[in-house]
Amino acid sequence: MLDYFLLGLLQGILEWIPVSSEGFISIILQSLETEANPVSLAIYFHLGTAFSVLVYLREEVKEIVSNIFSKDFSGLTGFILISTICSIIVGFPLYFFAKSFSGLGLLLLFGVGLMVTGIMLKGRKGFKQKEEMDYKDAVYAGALQGLAVVPGLSRSGVTLFALFSSGYAPDTALKTSFLMSVPVVLGAAVFMHLDSFVFKPVYLLSLVAAFSTGIIAMHFLLSLSSRLDFSKVCWFFGAIAILAALGGFYV
Repeated sequence: MLDYFLLGLLQGILEWIPVSSEGFISIILQSLETEANPVSLAIYFHLGTAFSVLVYLREEVKEIVSNIFSKDFSGLTGFILISTICSIIVGFPLYFFAKSFSGLGLLLLFGVGLMVTGIMLKGRKGFKQKEEMDYKDAVYAGALQGLAVVPGLSRSGVTLFALFSSGYAPDTALKTSFLMSVPVVLGAAVFMHLDSFVFKPVYLLSLVAAFSTGIIAMHFLLSLSSRLDFSKVCWFFGAIAILAALGGFYV
């Protein structure tokens, strides 16, 4: 039980940092030899951080829901809807691809994905900032978010890359990235239950821990939004994962 609680704490911290919480959690779950598919369970743990977004950014969430009911799809509301559709189109088939990886193959995939994320984030500075949200940016960011179902390719990392490179200010990019995670995570959880995912009460510990630490981590990141650069962190962990996987292949 303690293992799942600690995994939830880790999810709450890593979800917002561009180092692929899904990849980290999948690798750890694999070592614990759980009955559930490690990639599926890692994605399921995202429910905890999704609920933390609903609470922490509740005013933005209320506005989006209100706009949907009033059929006003401008601004942030339209951006979230379009990006969600694009994420589903790209991410749905990739989910089955990611599930097929295990053992050293999963570790190698994780390492390569992190290296790619680091390269993308390295070029985030120097872009002109735009005032209004663009639907073309929503397609771009949503498609990249769909790719992040592959372990190691960080969801927050690729969405921040898309938003930064499209000209959004750091605080706007972070909040938008947080909000983009909610509908795809909720949809993924529903799909996994329909796809014979078996829920166990112990998973609640992970969800509660992820929810609590997720709120704290979001607040911390937003307060430091203009000074963050995680590209080197991605490269470091990515290199370790690749070397460990390659070393394992040759043993």
